[in-house]
Amino acid sequence: MNFKKLVLSSPLAKLAKNSESVLDLAKMNFKRYPQTNSDTVYLISPFKTGTYYLSSCYKSNYVRQQPMQYLSLQRLDRNFDKFFKKRKNFLNLKLECSGFWSAYLEELSRNDIAKNLTYVCILRSPSKWINSVINYWGILDYLKFDYLNELFWRNKVGVDLTDFLKKDEASKQLIINTMLDFYMDFTKKTALLDKVVYIDLNKIDEQLPIIDKLIGLDSEPKIASRNKNKAKKFEYVNEEIDSIYKELTDQLRNPNKMSCN
Repeated sequence: MNFKKLVLSSPLAKLAKNSESVLDLAKMNFKRYPQTNSDTVYLISPFKTGTYYLSSCYKSNYVRQQPMQYLSLQRLDRNFDKFFKKRKNFLNLKLECSGFWSAYLEELSRNDIAKNLTYVCILRSPSKWINSVINYWGILDYLKFDYLNELFWRNKVGVDLTDFLKKDEASKQLIINTMLDFYMDFTKKTALLDKVVYIDLNKIDEQLPIIDKLIGLDSEPKIASRNKNKAKKFEYVNEEIDSIYKELTDQLRNPNKMSCN
């Protein structure tokens, strides 16, 4: 067990994350920002849609996955506009891959800076997404403080993934339905943003040149790594919702976007 995992599995986990958050905030408040900041491209897809893989395709300090995540989930709801601007200027990235942005599409679409930026949305069928999330969070039972479950899955999606496999079937189905509602709603809301590039997860390597051009960096998929689930104890298939999702994303790819109501 590495040191980070050791800490997160200990009673000191919450203290460690809070200390990290305080340090990140201090750095952000005291750093002098460059005169010209890059127009960051943001990956807005939820967790388990390839955020880790995409970020690992670039060997660059200007590409990061989930930077300042705990602090961001604490602060974005307090004053989105102020924190977004300060955070963006501090990080000064070309590409950020953070799953939590999926819960903030309305805020991004209204923000004076964010509404003019370019976004990437990785498409993955709802069934496969549900499987990936449930199987991944099922191996995180060692965590003493699962802040993502608390601040994202509970607060933003409306589900508690703790001990999912031990729940009764009715509770499992309720969680799945809530997750599907979030996923479909998120996908529809991408239409609120003017500049969204849609990428297929199952074709991501061949579509990387599109992102390369957006951020001015060369991807290296050969060096990339995938955050795969080693133990898959849960399987979910919903062909009907997958078909509806396919129709929706086909519409979203069309320049004449559908209305998001």
